[in-house]
Amino acid sequence: MVDLANIDVKLDRYSNLKSTRAKYNCTLEEAAKYSWPNAQDMVKEGDITTGQVRTIDLYDSTAIRASYKMTAGIFTNLMPTGTRWFIFKPSDESLLENNNVKVWFSKATDICLSEIWRSNFQRQMFSTIRSMVVLGTGCISVILTPEKDLLFKSHHIADVFFDIDSKGRVDTVFRRIYYTARQARQEFPNANLGDTIEKELKANKNQTQKFEFVHCVYPRTDYNPTKKLSKVSKKFVSEYINVTDKKVVKNDKGYNYMPYMVGRFDITQDELMGNSPGIDLLPEIKMLQEMKHDYALGSALNVLPTMMVEDDGVIGQPITEPNSVMYIRSGAQYPKPYQTQSNIQQAMADINEQRQVIKDGYFVDLFQVLGDRINISSAREVDQLASDSFAMLAPFVGGVNQEISDPMISSILDLLIEAKKIEPLMLDGKELDYDVTYQGRLAVAMSAMQANAIEIVLSKWSPLQQLYPVLDNFDIDGACIDSAIAAGFPASRIKDSTVVATGRKDRAEAAAKQQGAELAETMSKAVKNVSGSVDPNSVLENM
Repeated sequence: MVDLANIDVKLDRYSNLKSTRAKYNCTLEEAAKYSWPNAQDMVKEGDITTGQVRTIDLYDSTAIRASYKMTAGIFTNLMPTGTRWFIFKPSDESLLENNNVKVWFSKATDICLSEIWRSNFQRQMFSTIRSMVVLGTGCISVILTPEKDLLFKSHHIADVFFDIDSKGRVDTVFRRIYYTARQARQEFPNANLGDTIEKELKANKNQTQKFEFVHCVYPRTDYNPTKKLSKVSKKFVSEYINVTDKKVVKNDKGYNYMPYMVGRFDITQDELMGNSPGIDLLPEIKMLQEMKHDYALGSALNVLPTMMVEDDGVIGQPITEPNSVMYIRSGAQYPKPYQTQSNIQQAMADINEQRQVIKDGYFVDLFQVLGDRINISSAREVDQLASDSFAMLAPFVGGVNQEISDPMISSILDLLIEAKKIEPLMLDGKELDYDVTYQGRLAVAMSAMQANAIEIVLSKWSPLQQLYPVLDNFDIDGACIDSAIAAGFPASRIKDSTVVATGRKDRAEAAAKQQGAELAETMSKAVKNVSGSVDPNSVLENM
């Protein structure tokens, strides 16, 4: 691992990460220009680009609206507002029968969701997902405010430079920040900000100049969890550096988790940045822009055509405005409009077809399926409506859960325990490991595909069981459990296999006793009919 102890080494690492990202900038700027104009600046120096017009040379907004709709569809179906879109459960499933454990996890889930929904989560997460949809990569962070509330922040990837570990997980983030001298003092009230900024503060000028800072978060090489009161007990280093003066202005206690959750829509082999529909659709989007430009030009020529006139045929310039008078010289031919022979109707049909290609690329119709049936009654119905289409989003759903949702929710739980809004749960002196299960409509539909496959196979072969024992090839008990869990059935309400086996054994023994009693009664009646005096028990013993 690179030694980041020296400030020059840190700034060199920062410079190298910026250089690595620079080769993606042109593609990212082009993708954002057509699908998210306000986010198109990948090269920033202070705030010199703030307030600029972003829609110059844009003739069609289909990609902008489609990217927004896809973002809204993913967000509302993956993280439905006001619902339990995730739950905590212990990693050790045997603890599900422990009432104290069940109560704690249920309470922790409710408190986390309550804090999320009363924070600024929705807007910031929406921007993060849109960044992934358009630019392929998004970044969000969460911290506690001084009032012990959750504060989320979606970061423009133009200011986020990251690296990955040997497993492909983001473990290093250098985030660029621009502060004026006044803002820097507010952010770091007791720090030596460096000569340049200190002089600016003493001069007491307008203080509008922006200074570059970088927040460095990277794994600690001397991590030691046993030293609870020391900085080395934290897994990640956290330092703020004034880049101009090469001055560390804040070196806090660090983090047990990566505070910047970096998610990628799709990952191409050997690529650092994510890929996205906004990037993949660039050829189609650029073609639509050209088609719309040509259509506008053709329409203008038909409405206000150029005039064909003889030299000196009219007095003054030819006029095409309505209610105007064109004076013609005596004996001159009348001006004739130039006919472009363009088919405006066909051009518009071609444009609409191209628009549909872009909408399909952004999966707009996929989410319309759920939009028409917003009050669906079951996960099975969701699956029946859109399982084939949702399969195309399966990599994204898994990616956003692994890279953003899992670490974000874990961070939220840790922060709320730190804020003493949730009491930590200890069992035998140790904190319990836990998993996060997602219950949003999109996540349920993803998992329901497995349940659907099980149901299809079993329903196909069950009718043949009477002819041949084909179902012996399948683990029916396991398939039933997998189908139930995938469809959203609570795992805590599924019996343990030993309980099921015991119940089946008891039923088999009871059935055998019942069958024996019925047989004894039948034989007794038969013996009485024959002799009227023979002991039926002796008959059974001799059989």
